[in-house]
Amino acid sequence: MVGRFKDEFDATYSEDDEQEFLALPETKRNQLQYGSLDTVEIIERDLDSFSEEQKRIALERYKLLSLVSKDLIGGWTPKNLNPLIEKHIEKTTFTQKPSYKTLKRWHDSFNQANGSFTSLVDKHHQKGNRTTRVVGDESYYELALERFLDAVRPSISAAYKVYCDTITVANENIVSGKIPQVSYQTFKNRIQKEQPYSVALARHGKYYADKLYNYYQSVDMPTRILERVEMDHTPLDLILLHDELLIPLGRAHLTLLVDIFSGCIIGFHLGFKHPSYVSASKAIIHATKKKDYISNLPIEFENEWLCNPLCQDSCHCQKSINLEGRKQRKYVSLFTRKKRSYLEKVVTTVVSLCR
Repeated sequence: MVGRFKDEFDATYSEDDEQEFLALPETKRNQLQYGSLDTVEIIERDLDSFSEEQKRIALERYKLLSLVSKDLIGGWTPKNLNPLIEKHIEKTTFTQKPSYKTLKRWHDSFNQANGSFTSLVDKHHQKGNRTTRVVGDESYYELALERFLDAVRPSISAAYKVYCDTITVANENIVSGKIPQVSYQTFKNRIQKEQPYSVALARHGKYYADKLYNYYQSVDMPTRILERVEMDHTPLDLILLHDELLIPLGRAHLTLLVDIFSGCIIGFHLGFKHPSYVSASKAIIHATKKKDYISNLPIEFENEWLCNPLCQDSCHCQKSINLEGRKQRKYVSLFTRKKRSYLEKVVTTVVSLCR
């Protein structure tokens, strides 16, 4: 109970002062708010707390019980109940005739509840098992689960055999209170309730699990220009032929550098050899140079190439690329197409324009 805090240095209070303090509205409010569960009076649920449909069902069941009890002569047997149910079922709103067992169960519940109408409502909220039936086998289940989550990929029956064998060996040294074990179907249900991604990751590997459940990590988008530049190679549908023999000499490969923040192509390299260190370095060097040379080409462009050079001194720029490129470059991991989806869209657009 919440009362006055008794300090040893304060003056003593009489019983009248204590009763006056307990009679204050603030004290009563604190007692209601912080009262112990042992002192709280639990009020049983009444019929008005249920829905209108449940109240109607309870009253109709009570009506049928009253009509049958009034005309019943003898015990609650099928011989006595079936004729009375046929006689009084039309006086209720039941669409389906209850059996004599159902009527007897309503009667027993009503008597055990001392005539409470709440005993006649549906008890759907109390159905199901809320306690663990088998207790004490958790550590042995973990051993069987570890056996199941193996790269060898054993079956559930093999893991269940490990589960049963370990419990059998442990029970040989126990006189009383032996460790119980669940059935195969219960063990199978436990296994199937494990996280599917974790199971696939342990049994098949990360690549298979990511591909099966379409799992990929999010990518931090850049917040300024040239914060992240992506580079990729792609073959084009352009094949170089010999002038006289008309035999293929090579296929064109395009190397693109795209700024992710602005979406602009800042450099490229077009060659007829397979992508290599040379093509990548030439594309990076082209990205550092001015783009005003396109105005001198005998080609009419619809738009201007507004990408300015990264640095003015070509010699100094090449040295900075050699020194700092190793620190700042990052390779895309294998089988992670989600991380380079934007660059592949740009490459796809360029390839489609070359056709």
